[in-house]
Amino acid sequence: MYESPIELIQKQMQLDLESKIMSAVQEVGININKEELIRALKYDRDQYEKGYADAKAEQGDTIPVEWIVNFKNSTKAGALMEPREVINFMLEVWREE
Repeated sequence: MYESPIELIQKQMQLDLESKIMSAVQEVGININKEELIRALKYDRDQYEKGYADAKAEQGDTIPVEWIVNFKNSTKAGALMEPREVINFMLEVWREE
């Protein structure tokens, strides 16, 4: 089966990340089964992706103009934000409406 170069790179990055997470957990003295940790991290990622897909399906591909205006006028707009922070901010604005 053909895998594009980006797919191969992503797989290698995932393996590296899993190893680094395992090392970090072991450094703080927590004993955990590596397979269980990877399964838990995969579950967390799957839940995040499911939530994103559900929200996108509910909202569609458009972002209401009010959200953009509110975001630009906020004090957070000038700061660097992680994608998850941007989503949480947008959800706060949406709940206020």
